[in-house]
Amino acid sequence: MVFLAAGRGFASNHLHGYSKIFLENRGSASQGSSVRNFSHSNRISILKSYGDVAGELSYQIIPQICDCEWSETDGFQMSKFRIQDPDPILVSGDLDQNNYRVVQNLDRLFITFRPLNVTFKLGRQPLSWGSSRFMNPTDIFAPISLDAIDREERSGVDVLRLSVYSGQAELEMGGVFASGDLKPTHVPYLKFIDTLQDLDYSLIAADLFGRLFLGLDIQADVNGLGAYWETGYLLGRDRRILRTTFGLQYMFANSLQLTVELHFNSAGAEKKDQYADILADTDLQLLQLLYLAESYLSSQLSQQITPLFGLSFGGICNGVDGSMMFLAQLEWNIANDQYVDGGAFLGKGILGSEFGGYTDTFYTSYRFYF
Repeated sequence: MVFLAAGRGFASNHLHGYSKIFLENRGSASQGSSVRNFSHSNRISILKSYGDVAGELSYQIIPQICDCEWSETDGFQMSKFRIQDPDPILVSGDLDQNNYRVVQNLDRLFITFRPLNVTFKLGRQPLSWGSSRFMNPTDIFAPISLDAIDREERSGVDVLRLSVYSGQAELEMGGVFASGDLKPTHVPYLKFIDTLQDLDYSLIAADLFGRLFLGLDIQADVNGLGAYWETGYLLGRDRRILRTTFGLQYMFANSLQLTVELHFNSAGAEKKDQYADILADTDLQLLQLLYLAESYLSSQLSQQITPLFGLSFGGICNGVDGSMMFLAQLEWNIANDQYVDGGAFLGKGILGSEFGGYTDTFYTSYRFYF
């Protein structure tokens, strides 16, 4: 009813969105137990423009059922780079010995002003840095976990951005606002994007809560072989942290695509009994580090088998403890703007290893776009 009312109220505007149903089974081989989740993610986006001025609003409402005990924000933690959010939990309770809740997310609310060669954006919007496919050293505001099932939308953050264009070059100046728990409550940054012969590159500088963050992202394509190098460097208060990713991507003649990526983190653990220290590290928390070790090797094969079927599988190997996470997905385009997916995330490793502690996840989903 909420979406039907919104559609009638903004009939003259451009509307788009989706409805996604997810069924998950998360199991623990070591404990011999599993948890089943049902989630129905509904999103509506409203766009309106008047000449050089445009606005966008996107809102999500997500009913969920789980045969588990939820913590207050389990499975739905709001970004710390938002000034204020409405209470994410609209309704919660018990249903036939299962927990249910309805979650909301105001994910986009921003205006855009484009006079001449300048773009001004203010409000909650996506802000994504870096070109790496698995681990992004420069994505410090809205990183996505590799075992996240729905990776389609980057979470919105509160930003003021001013971009100036000259030919192919772009200079972006901005500030990302944070919740009141963080001091200072904003992160100013500069980003420069340009091309040099066959290279696309971007340079980043940000004041990350009193620490200087520098970023470099380079992409190139040589005879069909794509290469990228992404690096983030944090000058902490008493140390330096270098995180870098180098990747290669190649499309074979039969539409089979191979991606290989190597990641290094100078502050990552050199042995698995250091993982607890990494999780408590203040500088790494500011970088929103999702992984604990010093090095990783990742790869993925994907192929469009037919115009309606796509298949991908790959894995990430922890170079310190040897644990691995395997990923697989099959996508079926059953009708116009409708898709059915099935996939799995499998963590393997010895006791105390990083991916050995991951639960095995199997899922299926239905997606409809409008």
